[in-house]
Amino acid sequence: NTVWITRSLPQARAWAKSHTVGSLRCGLIASGQAKRLAAEGLFVDYKPDIANWMLAPSEDIRSSNSLETVQNQYQVQGLELDYCVVCWDADLRRENNEWTSYKLSGTDWTKDKLLGVAKNGYRVLLTRARKGMVIFVPAGDLSGHDLTRKRDCYDGVFDFLKKAGARELLP
Repeated sequence: NTVWITRSLPQARAWAKSHTVGSLRCGLIASGQAKRLAAEGLFVDYKPDIANWMLAPSEDIRSSNSLETVQNQYQVQGLELDYCVVCWDADLRRENNEWTSYKLSGTDWTKDKLLGVAKNGYRVLLTRARKGMVIFVPAGDLSGHDLTRKRDCYDGVFDFLKKAGARELLP
C-alpha cells in the first residue's frame, strides 16, 4: 500500500472520506505531545470517548469517520482503522539528519530527553491503518510570527518522509 503525504489537512480529510465507504472506518490520529496542531483545529488534549469514536455510525458527529476529533497514540494503541490521517507535529522532527523530540513548555518547545518514547509514539500511529494512510505535515506558520510553528521544523519531516517513499497527494 502507498503511504501518502500532504501539507493540507482539508486534502487529507477528503482523501480519507473518499476511501471510506460502507462499514469502513477512518480517523484522525496524532501524538499526545502534538500540542501545536491546535492551530490546525486539532486538540490532542481533548479525549473523545473512544467507544463512540470507533463504533458510532458515520453520520454521528462523535464518529471517527466525521474526521472532527483526533485521538492520540495512547487511545488508539491496539486498535486499527481502515484509513488513517496521521497528523505530525513539531514534537518529533529532523535536526542534523537525526530525529529529535520536543515537548511544548508554556509558549516554546523544549528538547525532550525521551526520544525513544516519542519515536515509539509515532510508530504506534504509523501502524494503525489496515488499508491506507495519509500523513499530514503542517506547513507551519507562514507569517513567521508563531515561533512554535517554524516552517523548518515541519519541512524537515516532510522532506524526510518523501525521501523515504511517501507519495505526495496532489490537488
